[in-house]
Amino acid sequence: MDKTLEENSGSGSVRDFPCRRTYSGQGTDTWYDFKRYFENVCQINGWKKEYATKILLCSLRGQAETYSYGLPLEEQSDLDMLLMRLDERFGSKNMKKMFLVDAKLKKKRRDESFRAYGQAVEDLYRKAYPDKIEFVKGKCPELNKKPSLLPLVVLMKERDSLWVDEYS
Repeated sequence: MDKTLEENSGSGSVRDFPCRRTYSGQGTDTWYDFKRYFENVCQINGWKKEYATKILLCSLRGQAETYSYGLPLEEQSDLDMLLMRLDERFGSKNMKKMFLVDAKLKKKRRDESFRAYGQAVEDLYRKAYPDKIEFVKGKCPELNKKPSLLPLVVLMKERDSLWVDEYS
């Protein structure tokens, strides 16, 4: 068994960094976070695509597992295609409006610090715009002075419908 692992891993070592997280597609799991984690583990270990595909399939649980095993065999065995299909089904792009509404309606709790509140709002915007993180930061020149203002400035700009229409 160790020899098979060595041949498939691409790293030449049976002491690979383990993929400890799983993704179910339910609850607080976010596909974007799991995907970044999985890609980092693959890169650290130097896994070949075929081996990484098998590890990914073994890391899925619940709805994500059911969905992936319902795909045609060709799509299950191709890492890029499998990731694309999982992106389409569980990715943030399908939940953009939900994240934006949550960010707009988020209220600071009494026991919550301004820093924690700001971070929570920023996290929601990052989930809504996972591919435009530089854009979100680039639109706020005052952030060079006070980085903690990012969530509040983004929230104010997001509420401005002209700004949303121009960049959505």
